[in-house]
Amino acid sequence: MSVRKLEPKEHANTRFLYEQCFPEDSSKFIDYYYSEKILDNQIYVLEEDGQFCSMLHLNPYKLVVNGDESLVDYVVAVATDIKHRKKGYMRQVLTTALNDMFKDGKTFAFLMPARESIYIPYSFLTVCRQETKRIIIENQGYLMEPGTEEMKVPEGDEFELLAETANCYLYNNYKVFVKRDGNYYRRLLKELKSDGAGIFIGIANKYDRKGILLCNCITDYRIILPMGEPYPQNAKIMFRILNVKQALSFISFKERCCICFSVSDPDIEENNAIFHVIGSDITDTDIRLNDKRDYESVMGTLPVYVLCGLIFGALTPGMCYNLKGVTMSIQLEKELDKWIPIKPIYISEMV
Repeated sequence: MSVRKLEPKEHANTRFLYEQCFPEDSSKFIDYYYSEKILDNQIYVLEEDGQFCSMLHLNPYKLVVNGDESLVDYVVAVATDIKHRKKGYMRQVLTTALNDMFKDGKTFAFLMPARESIYIPYSFLTVCRQETKRIIIENQGYLMEPGTEEMKVPEGDEFELLAETANCYLYNNYKVFVKRDGNYYRRLLKELKSDGAGIFIGIANKYDRKGILLCNCITDYRIILPMGEPYPQNAKIMFRILNVKQALSFISFKERCCICFSVSDPDIEENNAIFHVIGSDITDTDIRLNDKRDYESVMGTLPVYVLCGLIFGALTPGMCYNLKGVTMSIQLEKELDKWIPIKPIYISEMV
C-alpha cells in the first residue's frame, strides 16, 4: 500500500473511481472533466495491490491575493472506494499532497467541501461563500439585461476581452480572486455546456465624442442554466495555509505592528516555528523565523487554521481566545488588531 502522484498518462485510469464516488455528475460532465481538466492537473492516489483505493485531484489556478499573484491548487474529486472507507486512507493521501504543495512553493490551497467537518482536521477553514450569476433559458430564448446592444455566446477574441473586463472588475472590487485569461473562459464554456448551461455576454460599441467607433466593450456577463434547474446554493469555500512565512508576506497593516507568535501545524512540520513580524502602513513587511527555543518574546500560539482565519477576515482576534490550540495574550490581540483582513474574496470556480 502506497501513496503516489500519478504520471499524466495514468490520469484517465481514475475515472472509474470518480464515477463510483460522484454519481450525481452527468456522463457528459465527466467526459468533459477527463478530456480537459486532467490535462494539466495532478492526481494523488493510495494504491493497494494495483488498485486505486483513494484519490484527490489538484487543479491549478492563479490566485490574486492583495494585488500579488500566487499559484494555487484547488483540491477536488476527493474520493475513496466504498470498500475502503473508514481506514484512514484519505488522511494519507491528503497529508502527502499538502506536504508536496509546500515543497513546490505553494502558499495556499482551497476547496469546496461536501462537509466542513471532513476538512477541519486538516486545518482548512471556511473563508467565504461562492457567488453565482446566471440568466435562465426560457421558451427557446433568453432573458436579457436591459441596456445591452447584443447578448451572445462569446467567440474568438471575445474570450480575451471577457477576461480583461472580468479581471479589471475583480481587481477593483475584491482582494482575493482567481485571475482569468481567454483560455479560462473557453474551458469554462465547455464545462458549462457539458451540463446544458453556458455563458452569455453583453456586447456594446464604444464611441468617442465625435461618434467614431473606438472598440467593442463587454457590458454584461451571465452564466445561463437550463430552465427548471434548481438555483445553486452559495457553496462554502475553505482555505488552507501551506507556507506560513509566505502567507504572512501578504498582510498589510493599519499602523506599525511588531508581533511575535508561534504557529502550530499538525501536518506540515516546517510551519511549526516562531514568527516575528514587523510592518506598518508605509513599509514592507519583515518576517523572521526565531529559534524554537526563543520563547521570551512570544506573545502566544496560533494554530495554522486560526492564522488563516485572521489573514482572510473569517476570524477576529477577539474571537480566538477559546478556539482549540490558541494561547492568546492581550498584547497579541492588540497587535493582531493592526492587521488589515484580506477580503472580500471572490471564488466562483466549480472544479
